[in-house]
Amino acid sequence: AQGMDNAPRWLENREYRQDALLAFLGARPSTPEIAKFVHRILLHSHEIVDPDYRAVRENRWALREAMYFDILLSLSDEQRQDLVERLRGYAADMIDLAGA
Repeated sequence: AQGMDNAPRWLENREYRQDALLAFLGARPSTPEIAKFVHRILLHSHEIVDPDYRAVRENRWALREAMYFDILLSLSDEQRQDLVERLRGYAADMIDLAGA
């Protein structure tokens, strides 16, 4: 609930990222340029579209980390072990999907 006040700002930033991607692709970039852009727009979009959004993003991640921590504290040992096994399974699936 604490992060819901940023929902309109998140949506606005998402639209900025979409516009930036379309403009970038309109320039007919090479494959290496696309890879570099995708990495940057996914991990550092504030550098491309909205420098002020970095603080919003960092706050959102801090809230999410606190929520995850609280959830982990509430789990029994058995539940934690089940979570670890599921996450390892997801990681293996992602590696398979990536073709690595």
